[in-house]
Amino acid sequence: MAPWVVVGVDSSVGWPTVDTDIEFSGHTMTLRPGSRELVPTVAFAYPAALTFDEALLIVRRFMSSLAWVERSAVREEGVTGGSHPIRLGWPLRGNVITHNFRRDYLPAPEDRRVRLALALYREALGVNSVAYAFLGFFKIINLVKETGREQKEWINTALPCIKDHRAVERKAELAKTESDLAAYLYESGRCAVAHAYSEPIADPEDVADRTRLAKDLPLIQALAEHAIESKFGVQSQGTVWREHLYHLDGFRTLLGAETVDKLKRKESFDISALRLPAMSLRVRDKDQLPSFAGLTATAEAVEEGVLWVVCRTQSGTLEAAIGLDLPNELLLFDPEKGVGFGPDMAPASISARIDSLQMLKDLLCNGALEVLAAETGTRLGRTDPYIGHNIDLAGSVANIDRLIEQLRATLGEIGGEAVSSN
Repeated sequence: MAPWVVVGVDSSVGWPTVDTDIEFSGHTMTLRPGSRELVPTVAFAYPAALTFDEALLIVRRFMSSLAWVERSAVREEGVTGGSHPIRLGWPLRGNVITHNFRRDYLPAPEDRRVRLALALYREALGVNSVAYAFLGFFKIINLVKETGREQKEWINTALPCIKDHRAVERKAELAKTESDLAAYLYESGRCAVAHAYSEPIADPEDVADRTRLAKDLPLIQALAEHAIESKFGVQSQGTVWREHLYHLDGFRTLLGAETVDKLKRKESFDISALRLPAMSLRVRDKDQLPSFAGLTATAEAVEEGVLWVVCRTQSGTLEAAIGLDLPNELLLFDPEKGVGFGPDMAPASISARIDSLQMLKDLLCNGALEVLAAETGTRLGRTDPYIGHNIDLAGSVANIDRLIEQLRATLGEIGGEAVSSN
């Protein structure tokens, strides 16, 4: 039984609607139609004397010949093979979905060169060619340094800063054979793709060339990302996450640069003059709990750069403490120890306890706390999703549900309804 190589195609050429054999260079290529579920393919039952890579090269050359004759694109959508000419399904184009779409961080640079860098980055990510994706990422380095010599110098300086694990692995692999990684990436990557008049030349049909460029792609992408972040000042989402800048983004504006600077330096200062707006606390993507809405906020203390703010209901039935840890860029909140209640068991107080238990439950289930300015709804800060350690989550949730039902029963016994504690 002959082995097969199968290449999926996305073609602008009119493709046959039934299996069609085409002779090419002494071999038979079988063009198979696609469907809503299946990609059109070129299947080649190759002789045992050929390797898989050699057979794949023949198919790619056939596709290039077809594209030349038809003057239309014949894009490669995937490669497979084996003892049978198996079919390929369409990739999930645009079918990645989410029920909670949001992007808290979206940079909008004004500088033209910075916008161009982001445009080139998007183009490189989307181009259906490993070689031109490599060249697209390299063009971002060209924005940073003009000449080849300067580009290679910059690459060698930037290589130690690369953190992406795929790029780090490729860097270590290349270091075993290449004494100058920058020269290798420039000459065997950038020049080999951009030029075709002298060696080295990246042959788009050569399996070894395509494989090498595919392995190098994470490294040049990481270098392009480093250039955008370090030279153009556009922080990556990873940097924003690592630095927790979203924890206190609104609070920094609210407090002002002078106060933030004092807190970062862990200086003591008079906090009595701080005037804070009414605040609402809620779990992200959950309904606002009445007892945590429109709370009066007061700066109570400063400890090692942490400004402690106590948020209280007007009736005094509930108070919650949040910490603004500016030195570490963290919003601090303990849903168990950081929430207190009045001593009475009036309906408003019971409702506050029910709301507090509901917030605790939502946070335990990977919830993130948000603090909002009550009047405008502007977010002042938020925590990361809570991740429990050494807890029985199912048991904890069951206990919370049982306590909530007990409080609701008590509320019913005294003839009350769940009401706001404000």
